[in-house]
Amino acid sequence: MSSYIARAIFQDLRANGFDAFIDVESIESGEFDRIILNQIGARAHFLLILTPGTAERFVEPDDWLRREIEYAIERERNIIPLLVNDFRFLDYAEYFTGKLASVLDMESIRIFHEYFDAAMEQLRGRLSTPQADYPIADVSPALAHIVEQRIHTVLIASQITEKELTAEAYFSRGLARVLNDSDVRGLLDLYRAIQLDSEYVHAQIRRLINAKLDRNSSVIHVFLSHSTEDLAMMKRIQDTLVAGDLHVWIAENIEPGNESWKRTIQNAIEQAGCMAVIGQVQKFL
Repeated sequence: MSSYIARAIFQDLRANGFDAFIDVESIESGEFDRIILNQIGARAHFLLILTPGTAERFVEPDDWLRREIEYAIERERNIIPLLVNDFRFLDYAEYFTGKLASVLDMESIRIFHEYFDAAMEQLRGRLSTPQADYPIADVSPALAHIVEQRIHTVLIASQITEKELTAEAYFSRGLARVLNDSDVRGLLDLYRAIQLDSEYVHAQIRRLINAKLDRNSSVIHVFLSHSTEDLAMMKRIQDTLVAGDLHVWIAENIEPGNESWKRTIQNAIEQAGCMAVIGQVQKFL
């Protein structure tokens, strides 16, 4: 996981002497068992970071996070759910099916970015409490070298800032509000996230589109809808998506308002796999 909160937790634990592992790179399917599952078995504790929007992915039986949790349950790891900001089990209980249902009864720790240090003190206390003996999986020298390289990559990165954590909190809450509740306050949260860290928001939007998009069935990957006042923001989002090898359609060089314009827009929308609407938050209030 490459989120700010996950990296901040990892950095705090390593700084306080805990042998923590996190992988911030994309894992090829062939390496998943070899690296990630091995590291779950090689450590007594499994920290499950849950943010608004995380649990929806559990509907896919082959989702990697779901597989990680199921494996940790099978290996009887000490699983500690970390409920970030506005995540509540009550809101997402329907997604914890099968083996994951047991997670709902586990003792969790709530983490708000404003009280991050206090939450980490509580977590370190839990991790320091003597636990039952957990069987630890062997790690080959070759795999241990790869793991140390992954750990080193995160450790040499810059420390996560309060600004970055706040931007992520606004983004995750805003996205959950917009998608699940059609709550207009979510637009305000997303707007605040963009103001704090627009690069992070653009990267998350690209990730979400890639996760939902069927590239093979879409002639146009993303239809970008915008007003003239939002041209600068549109161009930045367009550049971000194009850099991710996505075919983006915008209404350029066509005269708006006539029948030809309407047909062109309709055809583009029908061919698009995804539509993104860009607008200043005040327009939706």
